[in-house]
Amino acid sequence: MVTDAVEVIGLANAIELVRGGPTAASTFLRQDMGTALIDAMVPELADAIRLSRDPLMGELLGALAGVDVGGLAMRVSREIDDAVWGEIAREEAAIRADPRSTRDPLLIGVFGLAGRV
Repeated sequence: MVTDAVEVIGLANAIELVRGGPTAASTFLRQDMGTALIDAMVPELADAIRLSRDPLMGELLGALAGVDVGGLAMRVSREIDDAVWGEIAREEAAIRADPRSTRDPLLIGVFGLAGRV
């Protein structure tokens, strides 16, 4: 899914992201993908949120469980989303700070040059 999102960025956006701050690409991808990554990783949360949004089912689930199932699923989903994207952003920042540590010629070339442009 992330690869698909990257493939449609376009040259102008790609240049801007390379020249951007330490987490520019992660921030862009997170905004572009919305909740799609978490929905794919934990589909049960997306199902629980959808189910709880149905007026009748939401009321029934709330009465049976004694909690707002939809609200709980949304909070858990947000926490997972923040954790996943936080790790991606930290990794991006580390790569940008020291592209040579990756030993990847493409990353070294792109981010090594970006710092000098």
